[in-house]
Amino acid sequence: MTPQDKRIIAQWRRRIKGRPRLVLSIAKDPRSMEFEAFCKALNRLVPELDIEREKGDSTPEIRISDNLHYRAVPLGPELGPFLKALQGVDTLAGALTPAIRDRLSELGLPATLKIFISSRCPFCPHTVSRLLPLAGASCRVQLSVVDALLFNEEAMAARVRSVPATILDDQFRWTGL
Repeated sequence: MTPQDKRIIAQWRRRIKGRPRLVLSIAKDPRSMEFEAFCKALNRLVPELDIEREKGDSTPEIRISDNLHYRAVPLGPELGPFLKALQGVDTLAGALTPAIRDRLSELGLPATLKIFISSRCPFCPHTVSRLLPLAGASCRVQLSVVDALLFNEEAMAARVRSVPATILDDQFRWTGL
């Protein structure tokens, strides 16, 4: 975590209300150590953050809500969108137009969105910020933010060759902003 990341977290801490909560799911996967180190550092800077730790089955992740999962360690440019979501996924829905919120409230089937990112991508934080409100507006929208470099095997299986890449229900894909 860089000094700039620590300053961003300190500023965010002054604005939060209540006790934000996340679930750290660790697995028998060497990448779990990166997630564990990030959450420990975050908790040292924000002691009022409740972190529930659990043993997962397959890959490490940070769950902000039942329908918002990070399989990415959100540092650098990705930290801002992550902290906004951590402040309250439901508060993000206000960024959507009323028409979009209405359409999302009418979803009959779940929609699974995966956003493949890279911490080095200047466009990824913008894409994540634009899609996070969808998870806040509807519990039927399952949103996963996946670091394509850290989870290279998942990116390769999804045929992701550039980021940001957004995949809906493993069938539709958008690349770029």
